[in-house]
Amino acid sequence: METKLWQDIVNFVNKNTCNQNLFSPAIALTRKTSLEDDLGITGDDGVDFLEEFHERFPFDIGDFGTLGYYFRGEGFSLFAFLFKKEKRLPLTLGMLERAVIDGVWDSKKLDEYCKL
Repeated sequence: METKLWQDIVNFVNKNTCNQNLFSPAIALTRKTSLEDDLGITGDDGVDFLEEFHERFPFDIGDFGTLGYYFRGEGFSLFAFLFKKEKRLPLTLGMLERAVIDGVWDSKKLDEYCKL
């Protein structure tokens, strides 16, 4: 369902990411769009994006925890294949929307929302 909040989030993402640029066509944003996997936002860029998002769409940070749960680190490692991959869930636009609607980041609820 398209709501004013959803349209505001889409506009924010298009304005604050490289989703709309001269060099590549914009992808259609949905509630399942992952910041990292679909939009390429990771590491420090993920932190910056979330800070800006939180300023525009305030909600209680709740039990957000560590960004490593949602984002990989930046850079390249020749030895990354030697290390066990940590569980990482995609951080989706729908999760951000739900946190704004609920007024709080509830990891358990949002992780379940992500799996829908």
